[in-house]
Amino acid sequence: MRKLLLVLVLMSQQTVSAAEAAPSDVARGFYAWRVASSTSGAPEPAELAEMRGFITPELACMLDASRHFRDAGAKAFPGDKPPYVEGDFYSSAFEGPTRFAVKQTRSLGARAQVLMHFFLDDEAGGKDRKGWHDRVHLQLIDGKWAISDIEYRAGFEFGNAGRLLPGLYRVMARDDKAMGWRASEAKVCRPRVKHAPKIVSVKTQK
Repeated sequence: MRKLLLVLVLMSQQTVSAAEAAPSDVARGFYAWRVASSTSGAPEPAELAEMRGFITPELACMLDASRHFRDAGAKAFPGDKPPYVEGDFYSSAFEGPTRFAVKQTRSLGARAQVLMHFFLDDEAGGKDRKGWHDRVHLQLIDGKWAISDIEYRAGFEFGNAGRLLPGLYRVMARDDKAMGWRASEAKVCRPRVKHAPKIVSVKTQK
């Protein structure tokens, strides 16, 4: 707990403001929080509150929905392990990383990608010399970069695969009558698409 509080204090004292933060700064700040925290599975409200400054509203909404989905599963099947009860959401490894480094950043307009190098050291102090790479996707929203998705690239046999956000939609954006789950609880997270106003042509009489 003290380690997490120290990280949060240091992050709040950074000279780079949120509006000035580059995509790599956002990714670095988020994973500094992740490594210091003990989060596992669907984030609790207090954890999500700490994450909101790093992630898009859509991703925050879906992570919040994952907690409700977990609770619905636990209520419907009390004798079984519910979905999203454990495991790291934010990297390929089930346990999550213990160290990280930013390797590469690519930006194109309002989109950016940050390649992360993660390491999972063992509890006895042994260093992970190889590690693995995952890719963080970011969006520029109201002048600030925010994490919109995480791409799992390690290919671990028992780890995460694909991408975080589509994976959450794939599971939760459909009704599950046995759990009493409604797809609308996930679908509401999708950003509304702004349509351009229709151009109406008016014929003038000669």
